[in-house]
Amino acid sequence: GELIIPFQYERAENFKEGLGCIQSSENKNWGAVDKSGQLIITCKFHNSLYFEDRIAVANEDYNLYGVIDLKGEYIILPKFESIDKFSDGLANVRDKKTRKHGFIDLTGNYVINPIFEYANGFSDGFAAIHDAKSKWGHIDKSGRIAIPTKFRSTGNFSEGLAYALTNKWGYIDQTGAWIIQPAFTWTDRFSNGVAVVEIKKKYGLINTSGEYILPPVYNHIDNSLPELIKVSFSPDSKTPNFTQFFTRDGKLVWT
Repeated sequence: GELIIPFQYERAENFKEGLGCIQSSENKNWGAVDKSGQLIITCKFHNSLYFEDRIAVANEDYNLYGVIDLKGEYIILPKFESIDKFSDGLANVRDKKTRKHGFIDLTGNYVINPIFEYANGFSDGFAAIHDAKSKWGHIDKSGRIAIPTKFRSTGNFSEGLAYALTNKWGYIDQTGAWIIQPAFTWTDRFSNGVAVVEIKKKYGLINTSGEYILPPVYNHIDNSLPELIKVSFSPDSKTPNFTQFFTRDGKLVWT
């Protein structure tokens, strides 16, 4: 193909929203070019710029983060110790004064004050939060504690369920009730109606009712493919792994 942008940068990443993030060979900072190779955002940021919905988190002085637009101009000034990507219209930030986590809107103002030891971003209208006693629960978008902080760990909601840990991992609904009892040594989020779980260092696949689609006998399960489930399997420690592909209802299609 035709060379559009000369080999003059330390690194270059894929184009997203019309811009390609590039790292300067001289100062090692990051900026962005358009598809003609013209420099649109000066290489002055210490982090790679990942644009989504026309904005990106940017770090110019190592210690504080803000949010820029596609021109490289700040829409939220760099005043936070960290900023996660926006989700459900809010972003999880760490306040530089309290060093606790809260949530801001696209104006940079707090919608939920920074009172949490740690927090995840919002998903399905809920965010996992961590209290001073190292317990996890969930808040809603008003900041109300929707699920009390009673778990050793928990993840974000996906397809109406979130994984949570007491002595073992299971899945809760948005009231905090167990829908799939804690019986696993590891769990993943639900995607396309199924989730990967682990028991005794072997992986299986369950549906949202907790029923096994694939039993926990596999060395690895990949649920990221668009249509199929990819698994690796070995009947014993002396036999090399081989790969199989299943549909998400458990039908073998290739081995």
